[in-house]
Amino acid sequence: MKNARLLFFLILLIIMFPGTPIYAFQCDTDAMSAELDAAYTADQEIRHEMMGVLSKYQETGEGMTDLLRLKGEMDSIDQSNQKLLTQWMNRCGWPDGLTSNAHRAVFMILQHGGLEEMKRFIGEVREKVDKGLMKPESFALMSDRIAMREGRHQTYGTQTFQSPNSVNTVWPVKNPERLDQRRQQVGLPPMQEYIRVAKDSMGVVMVMDSTLTLEAAREMRGMD
Repeated sequence: MKNARLLFFLILLIIMFPGTPIYAFQCDTDAMSAELDAAYTADQEIRHEMMGVLSKYQETGEGMTDLLRLKGEMDSIDQSNQKLLTQWMNRCGWPDGLTSNAHRAVFMILQHGGLEEMKRFIGEVREKVDKGLMKPESFALMSDRIAMREGRHQTYGTQTFQSPNSVNTVWPVKNPERLDQRRQQVGLPPMQEYIRVAKDSMGVVMVMDSTLTLEAAREMRGMD
């Protein structure tokens, strides 16, 4: 009898809310937001610490041991965050009602995860942008990262890779003559201003080599 009542209740939910996943009725968005907020903080803190050590290494050649240690810690945090996100996504999907920080956390965890996960959720990132829940630059960042991971030209110039001489090099961009126009459309500054600010505010040196071909970049990353 108890099972019959439960079945009746589930059928009633489907009739009353067609197209709505059942897990949506079991989701505590406050708890989800709180855990994702904490994950976002951990994600950003380790990366900020690593950027400082990387800047010193680029200037002096010192700090490789610290870089390796931080890289291990970062990978561990990423794996933990990805596991957390998978658990919540399986239970709740990606609710609109999360805090803004939690939305950023979902994006960052996906961005620092695997290619297939990014490809799976890039459409939802676009939807969140259209609803005003995320900034347009989020879609630009993820679509560029997917393109780089797949060895294609990026669109907005947001992704870099380490060249053999340990320089952060901008991954090749399609139609570079229109790059700043596309960046403006998603709220990003002109490319040269972005490179300057990265160096002045974070100590990160980036180079955009207009002669770098996609084939050469793929080879540098060991993709061919």
